[in-house]
Amino acid sequence: MTTDYERIRMALGHATDTVAFLAESGALEKTAETLNMFFEAPKRVALIADGNTYEAAGRRVAGLLAGAGTAVDEFIFPAEPLLHADYERSVEVVEWLRRRDAVPVAVGSGTINDIVKVAAYECGRPYLVVATAASVDGYTSHGAAMSRSGFKNTIPCKAPKVVIADTDVISRAPKPMAAAGYADLLAKVPAGADWLLADALGIEAVDPVAWDMVQGSLREWVAEPDKVRAGDPEAYRALMEGLTFTGFAMQY
Repeated sequence: MTTDYERIRMALGHATDTVAFLAESGALEKTAETLNMFFEAPKRVALIADGNTYEAAGRRVAGLLAGAGTAVDEFIFPAEPLLHADYERSVEVVEWLRRRDAVPVAVGSGTINDIVKVAAYECGRPYLVVATAASVDGYTSHGAAMSRSGFKNTIPCKAPKVVIADTDVISRAPKPMAAAGYADLLAKVPAGADWLLADALGIEAVDPVAWDMVQGSLREWVAEPDKVRAGDPEAYRALMEGLTFTGFAMQY
């Protein structure tokens, strides 16, 4: 039987941008250690969050990094009004990032991650994301879905180099966010059927590597919605793994 560690290692072996994925209870405590391991012990980080995600995890991450001897600059969007993935927000972050020699660290979910994903790419820097909700499969996907000039676009950019998901944090996120993530993952059932039909009709052949990365463990990832609703950290770990693997398949 393949262990979670082996499954993650194999998936990362096929990803093109992401080199590390940590999803476990207490993962925040390993932020400094993980950053130093994969970013050559940076002396400064640029932490980007909003008022809500900063309280959920950003403040703790900043304290842990500072305690480990890493200087922390903070760019915190207001908690209200609700932040949206707008290209202009990425431009703000780009202008701020270019004034400092620092590793970008995104603390948030889909919106913050997409804003930083674009900004980090435009600055030519790899980045780390600390997830605060299991709400989207876009954490590790290429590209960011953003509004630009009044239109929704997918802006080409690289996925994060490292993803950290503390199950104690993501299990406390608002339940509608977990419901969105669960639905995003459950949508891979009809998506898989669609691909099988396309393969049978000679339109697009099923790629066994990408197929196995998502469909191979899909039943396991969506098996316990009641536990997700109840805030069970292990159920959230499985949900986050499934969402992240979908992004790895997109990278591949």
